[in-house]
Amino acid sequence: MARADSLSYPLLANASATGPQVQIRGGIYCLTVNGTLTGATLQLQMLQPDGVTWSPVSDVSVPATPLQITAAPGTLTRIYLPAGSVRLALTAGTISATNAWLVGIG
Repeated sequence: MARADSLSYPLLANASATGPQVQIRGGIYCLTVNGTLTGATLQLQMLQPDGVTWSPVSDVSVPATPLQITAAPGTLTRIYLPAGSVRLALTAGTISATNAWLVGIG
């Protein structure tokens, strides 16, 4: 059984660029985004144990497919993550006044 985390972690706040590193407890999550995305792709990323390299988080049902949001408002559910650091990275296009949260399903 997966670890439960009932906290909400802000990943973007009125943002126009990649968000900061955020420490999470680990568990099952929902990612929700609102704001203005102009041809934008927001990708959930996890910091690898080397403390330097960011890698995309993949969809558990489609391995090697990065979790991405391309429209807002938007929500992705059932994201399994270990304890560690995550961020929401802008990998294409532009965003403005964009907010995002990783919400524990616990």
